[in-house]
Amino acid sequence: MANYRRTAGFIPYRVTADGAYAVFLQRRSKDAPRLPDFFGFFGGGIEGDETPKEALLREVKEELDYVAEDVTYIGAYRENSLHAFCHRAPDNFEQQITILEGDYGQWFRKEQYLAEEKLIDLDKIILADVFEKLTNSSL
Repeated sequence: MANYRRTAGFIPYRVTADGAYAVFLQRRSKDAPRLPDFFGFFGGGIEGDETPKEALLREVKEELDYVAEDVTYIGAYRENSLHAFCHRAPDNFEQQITILEGDYGQWFRKEQYLAEEKLIDLDKIILADVFEKLTNSSL
């Protein structure tokens, strides 16, 4: 059994004008210590006695200068070390955030994230769960 760093990941989503779903992912900088130049989730390490949700809210504030009022727990992955949360982003989400970590954020529809070569398989598995829950209206 591997010893993974405990993390919390933030997955903002929205319904597009044509009724499809899109998720907002971070493009990591080329000099990032983990997965440089890849897409991934905003979020980060769980510190001390923090709950995954407490870590998520702190990381979102640090990385996006944003307060996520409502988040929905999606589940735990990679031997219970990565905790994924969704957030229905408001229409003016891009105007409410300031990206303080990574190069930028980008919206991805299902077909786009599936085709993205710079997105690791684990993140694609998590996003498949997110899109399934969105499609089945269980978020």
